[in-house]
Amino acid sequence: MLITPEYLFASVSGITPAFLKAKGIAALVLDEYVKPLEEKGVAFTYTPAACKALVAEAGSKFGARDLRRTIRKRVEDPLAERFVAGTLSGAVTLDAVEGRLELV
Repeated sequence: MLITPEYLFASVSGITPAFLKAKGIAALVLDEYVKPLEEKGVAFTYTPAACKALVAEAGSKFGARDLRRTIRKRVEDPLAERFVAGTLSGAVTLDAVEGRLELV
């Protein structure tokens, strides 16, 4: 079993670092979309409510894998469809209205 420094730190100190929390992980994954979209002329932003909604939708059965899968299905796929259709331009914001994710 490989024990990462982050896991060791969390278990020894009794605290959970921010980057290990689900909403923090959602933000890290969403941040991966900013630069590639910026290179295509699209400004991508997201709200904390969107991160919270993604985490709630993903559940916690398989942890970050579920979250990554949910982000791919709810964010990456719709963005790719818009890009292929030629309707992705300007600025796109991922937000959650009443717990529902929306790309505006």
